[in-house]
Amino acid sequence: MAPQTLRVGLAFGRGATLVLGGLLVGIPGLGGLGLFVGRSALWPVVFLGLVCVVGGVHAGAAVNRRLRTRVAFAVAYLAGMPVTLLGVAGLETLSGHETVSQLLLGIAPGFSMSLALIGLVGVAVDGASWRHVARATSVFAGAGAAAGISVVVVVTATPVGEMVGAPLRAGGAALVWVVAVAVGGAWVGHATVEGGADRPSVDPQSDSRRHSAR
Repeated sequence: MAPQTLRVGLAFGRGATLVLGGLLVGIPGLGGLGLFVGRSALWPVVFLGLVCVVGGVHAGAAVNRRLRTRVAFAVAYLAGMPVTLLGVAGLETLSGHETVSQLLLGIAPGFSMSLALIGLVGVAVDGASWRHVARATSVFAGAGAAAGISVVVVVTATPVGEMVGAPLRAGGAALVWVVAVAVGGAWVGHATVEGGADRPSVDPQSDSRRHSAR
């Protein structure tokens, strides 16, 4: 795996980890400290939106240091992440009586759509060709669908009604999601190097290193 591919993939994974941390740790922690008491119910939503933006900026900076790329993936994270965040948060409400087909229909499409939005919005706003945007959307959607299926496996394999069950489901789903986002990001990193005229903008530093190597 090329260094650019790995670096961008890891950055996308870290951005997703930050967003999930905001949902699973940040909001409950701030709520426990009483920071949301007496305030509008929109405050946690605003906080989570800001975390999505920060995570997207971090991911975009690994692709290219220019402002447009950072903004592109900040918007992409803000557009795509909430769908999955709702899905991860909703795992605690499962009764344990759902069939595998019900879980697949309820989880996999949401994960696929969420990641597809990240790929679509991020690459499109970054200025890539529509052919490249279509490829990015397909790759991210496929990674999201695989993540959704993996989450169903995690859900069906963990006990329901026990103290350990909910953390295992949430933790397993979060890990699968981070890996899926990292896979999509790795594809973006690979495409910036190999995509030719269709590629989104390349980090100037990595581009200059490739030219000097020639």
